[in-house]
Amino acid sequence: MKRSSKGEEPWVGEAISFETPSGHRMLMYREIEYAGKSVKVPDMMPRNPQGIAPPHLDHLFISGEDPGLNARFFCEALDFRVSEECIDEEGKTLVSFLARTNTPHDIAISTGPQGKYHHIAYYVDNWDEVRRAAQILADNDWSVEVPPSQHGGTRGQTTYFKDPSGNRLE
Repeated sequence: MKRSSKGEEPWVGEAISFETPSGHRMLMYREIEYAGKSVKVPDMMPRNPQGIAPPHLDHLFISGEDPGLNARFFCEALDFRVSEECIDEEGKTLVSFLARTNTPHDIAISTGPQGKYHHIAYYVDNWDEVRRAAQILADNDWSVEVPPSQHGGTRGQTTYFKDPSGNRLE
């Protein structure tokens, strides 16, 4: 764990950084600088939305060599709860879905390389919006990695694609 003074981390006030058992660096802070002009409160339903227009981020999916250890760390140190797990025949955790909110999960950790990112998921309101997102991607000649489908674990509807930098998005 390392403390940093205001300004040591770009745009961030006083902070604490630490590494999770999976090798992911986390940064906790109370203050952050805001760039640009102040904005008015947005409309409940945006007028003439451009593109997919998801209203917010939904979850982060990362990997590590021991998802069970990582889940324990997130639960004990950061007050997450396990909402769902996939466990092998020997009782070893393969994937942990963790939540701090009323969603199926805010972060998921799977077996895989230490410190790696799997995907970031954006929220859309319903199945029609998932299909609309995939159609927008297809209409713009963007490759859809996983067509609109239903997850096995959380039973949510989804589609996957990669952004121009190669990051996997859901």
